Amino acid sequence: MKRSDVPLNYYTYSFSNDVTVMILLPNFSVEEFVVSRKASLFEIKDILLKELKTNSVYEELLLNNFSSYIFCGVNRDAEIEEYYDESQLLCNLNLIDFVLNCLERKGNEDESQLTSVISHCIGLNLDNLPKEYYELYDLELLNARKSYLEVVKKEHESLIANPNDIVIFQYGADYNEFTTSTARQILQSMTCLYITTLISYKSVNPFKCVVTISKEFTVKETIFKILLDKKDSFEFDGSMDPNIWASENSIKYVLKVSSLDSYLLNLNDKIIFYDYVQSCLYNNEFPILSLYPREYLENISINRFIIPPYFYQNIPQTKRRTRQDSVSKMFTLLLISAQLICKENSKLYVRVAMFNGINTRIAPEQKSSLVSSDHPTWNEKLNFDIYYSNIPRNAKLCFSLIEKTERGGNEVLLGWANINIFNYFGKLIEGSIDLNLWPFEKIQDNGYFNPGGSTDSYKNRNSVILSINISKVNYYYQEQSPVRIMGSPISSTIQRIKAIIDRDWLYELSEQDIDYLRSNLENCLWVPESLPRLAKSIRWNNVTEVNLFYSLLSKWPRINLESSLQLLSGNFFDKVLRQFAVKNLRAILTNADINLYLLQLVQALKYESYYFNDLSVFLLQSALRNKQLGQKFFWFLKSEMHNESIKIYFALMLEAFCRGYLNFMTVIKPQSIGIEKLVEISRILKAQREDLQLSTLKEYLKNDDFNETCKNVSSLLNLSEKQGNIIVETCDVKKSKKRPIYLEWENADIFSEFSIPTLKFIFKCGDDLRQDILTLQLLSIFDWIWKRQFQDMKLLPYGCLATGKDSGIIEAVKDAKTVMSIQRSNIIAAMQMNSSSLYRWIQANNRTCEQFAKALETFTRSCAGYSVATFILGIRDRHPDNIMVNTKGQLFHIDFGHILNNRKKKFGVNRERVPFVLTEDFIKTIADGSDRPLDSVKFNEFMVLCGKAYLKLREHSSLILTLYSIMIDSGLPELTKVQDLEYLRKTLSVESDEKAALNYFNRQFCDAYRGNWTTKIDWLSHFLNN
Repeated sequence: MKRSDVPLNYYTYSFSNDVTVMILLPNFSVEEFVVSRKASLFEIKDILLKELKTNSVYEELLLNNFSSYIFCGVNRDAEIEEYYDESQLLCNLNLIDFVLNCLERKGNEDESQLTSVISHCIGLNLDNLPKEYYELYDLELLNARKSYLEVVKKEHESLIANPNDIVIFQYGADYNEFTTSTARQILQSMTCLYITTLISYKSVNPFKCVVTISKEFTVKETIFKILLDKKDSFEFDGSMDPNIWASENSIKYVLKVSSLDSYLLNLNDKIIFYDYVQSCLYNNEFPILSLYPREYLENISINRFIIPPYFYQNIPQTKRRTRQDSVSKMFTLLLISAQLICKENSKLYVRVAMFNGINTRIAPEQKSSLVSSDHPTWNEKLNFDIYYSNIPRNAKLCFSLIEKTERGGNEVLLGWANINIFNYFGKLIEGSIDLNLWPFEKIQDNGYFNPGGSTDSYKNRNSVILSINISKVNYYYQEQSPVRIMGSPISSTIQRIKAIIDRDWLYELSEQDIDYLRSNLENCLWVPESLPRLAKSIRWNNVTEVNLFYSLLSKWPRINLESSLQLLSGNFFDKVLRQFAVKNLRAILTNADINLYLLQLVQALKYESYYFNDLSVFLLQSALRNKQLGQKFFWFLKSEMHNESIKIYFALMLEAFCRGYLNFMTVIKPQSIGIEKLVEISRILKAQREDLQLSTLKEYLKNDDFNETCKNVSSLLNLSEKQGNIIVETCDVKKSKKRPIYLEWENADIFSEFSIPTLKFIFKCGDDLRQDILTLQLLSIFDWIWKRQFQDMKLLPYGCLATGKDSGIIEAVKDAKTVMSIQRSNIIAAMQMNSSSLYRWIQANNRTCEQFAKALETFTRSCAGYSVATFILGIRDRHPDNIMVNTKGQLFHIDFGHILNNRKKKFGVNRERVPFVLTEDFIKTIADGSDRPLDSVKFNEFMVLCGKAYLKLREHSSLILTLYSIMIDSGLPELTKVQDLEYLRKTLSVESDEKAALNYFNRQFCDAYRGNWTTKIDWLSHFLNN
């Protein structure tokens, strides 16, 4: 445990409510006070002021207005933090010790307070960066900061211009007029729609009733029907026509989703198009809605948009004048020396290459001579075989420093660095440059280079520094005039192009195919989805060919989602190409789609050449227009702030987002403080004996400061859920290695007792949850594909969100138990000698014949869905504690630490030897308890269902491979190189026709149930070990 992780008084940690605070005063004297841990800074200042007034020594200090003084302290990252918000509690300040410095306030109070809170929440104060950082790339960072502020300011002004838009942003339930084929089938089978209505009017105690409405009813018609049917519960005196009374009053109400702070606001929207209502249809449940006075939602206080000082800083304008003699010159650089090398008895050399994409080199690699590792100096000119005029706008220079040992001649990669050849303003970099090298953390697909890595310098005092010099030629990137596109489509050529691109995205085209695409640029225009393949075929070091491609791109029609995502991958650095992809995404993606693919879109940000770009603007605008998306966007970026290579870049976007997000101070700030407290208690628990952990946790949770910090805070997994009081009695420390904490809060909603009385989560500290998030995202996409084009396979992709490098929160699914716990109740079943325990458990929880039949159907579908999904994605470590079933019979998998067929081994032998888990327990339940389940009709139907579900996903192979390929450089432990995706290509049978693919899956299916005896042994071993 690092010192910065815990308070100084950690080893004598106490949950006492009183602490001693030391205050350093401006006149260098010190005062100490015993105060409550829950004391606010305002209260501490008041205590201090009263003490100072009793002592004449402080008379001069008191001549100033004491409100002009603020407190600052040293936080656990050893950084000085100023506290402008005096309502903050002492226990929430994240101090390394209870020492505060009292100093005079500077600048605008509101701005200083906002900047302080934002810096605390995102983990970095951009105002405190060294001055030279702002000058490093001709003020690119300041320009980006100002540009982002302009974007969010415009979004803020647009939102607050219409009060109704504010209400919709804050409270509106998700609405989408597109319905899946599954939803349409359900609606067709229904004659009407039943909704459970909650009514609470003035003196009337809350009660619920069922109201029958037409499937075509709008919100207004639904409210009218409720008022008409239940008029006696309201102030209806019978003196007027009931229909007139209900019609006049229907505009005064909105429909509120039970247990959520979410409302059906638009009176003309159809009820069935709300996401909540459709989710109820999928789950065979009645929607639970309550009437809520509209006037209660209309008084939303909006903070004014504060303009920070940096917005007024001027950026010097430069004249783009290129020396004519430089256009025809070849690019050269002078390699000077390396510093801080701690090597002996070895030689060093440097490799340099130019890239315009991770796999796109645009000039032959250059290699320096070998020099001694003792004060290595080259003073060697490296000449690149490329003219300045042919260098692409977004090309990178990539460096690597290699050690060659004298014995054996082995090579060790010491470090790498990347720089943009052109700065943000289009000027070729020049002059003396010191490159702080990043250490190599993995073997690169590009051998000696890491072109997908950051162009920022490595911020470490021990890093190796490579010094270079580029001649001053005053060259600016030259944009070419568009070329007129001639010609008409040729049918045979188009068919050939379609045949070339009719391969999966990872398939390597032959040189003949590449040449064919390149020589038929104009005809590719008639095959829109050929664009990613064509872009990979372009000779980016040929300005004439690139200009023709750009001219063609200006006329290119819309492309599909996976093609757009492919253009945003690391294969392409080119700004024009990436702008086209973003423009396309703006046209085709809804908020729900952006939410679904946000993980890859955030990863794609890392491949942008400059801090300010079209993709970041698109995501920032989308996040500011939808509160749920904004919440997810914030935490996706915040969870990567430990990554030094993108820390500044993400901090720029986070700062802008926080300034423009309406819910920042009321939602993000308290959530951040709550997460800090959970990280603190997690680390305290891990350092204690196991028998003391639970009592320590409960003592911590009982402390009022924790409860008050987390009370009335919106849930991280759903902003419409609000936490009430913590239910200490049910909270627990789980027995797994990382000691996750089970937490349960009361639902703060007034109608929670009728629907979701409690909110349950698991907080993990010590695990990187991003691999789980990726797998759950793919399961959500599979669920959507099946619902839209096939049938509901009853998947349950529960909520999961990373909050830091190794921390995050996971939804605890209600009314669910692990297969292990179900079997544990019967020792014979747990010993894998009785396969009917799961069947009987589902039966015990579904008493009526109708309920039991639905539960068995749900189990069969969910088992089929997860069988196919876990097979395709290669999800391993499937022991009975990683598979759960809820009381409705819905099976689902948890804990996705091993993917892409990375199996656990014991004594060098693979633990799992089947393609996916299909145990006797599952087969017997699917076969409705049959004594010969493999011969039953239901099992055969199950096999057919799995085959159809597999073929439906296989139709989307390109999308699945694209989503995974974008994540290769994300740092996931089991997805580090292109070769890792070969397993996906195999399970999706990308090179087979449909018949051959189905035969392949059916063989795997047979292996799964025939080899379930090996699963029995694995599960028995797991039971005995636990």
